[in-house]
Amino acid sequence: MPEPPQRSLNLVAQIRQRYRDLPIGLLVYANTVLNTPGFGAKCVAAGVDSVLVADAPQEEDIALDGEAVLLRRVFVWPPNADATLTKAIAQASEGYVYVTSRAGVTGATDSLSEGDRTALAAPNGYRSACR
Repeated sequence: MPEPPQRSLNLVAQIRQRYRDLPIGLLVYANTVLNTPGFGAKCVAAGVDSVLVADAPQEEDIALDGEAVLLRRVFVWPPNADATLTKAIAQASEGYVYVTSRAGVTGATDSLSEGDRTALAAPNGYRSACR
């Protein structure tokens, strides 16, 4: 039986065969990337469009292997990001920007504060994937 990352990528490949235009993005942890030889190439072969490494912030980015240039990288934009980090994340994210609206555990809410609305517009001031 294939290792867990490969089993997941096999499932992605099956989905990709059936739904050719469906955007497929993976949210993974650094240990998956670092402990799966050729992770980026395997993602490309399976039909993955984007990868977000949840526990590797943009300033500590984990490099993917050579084939991974075909993958769009996605980075988390934390609520405490200053202008310099916001610009770096906006410019490095290729598929979209993963926005977290508050630090710590998040949950359901039915409204955004005015500060949240203003902050959510910040990446658009840069060459951002979220434009």
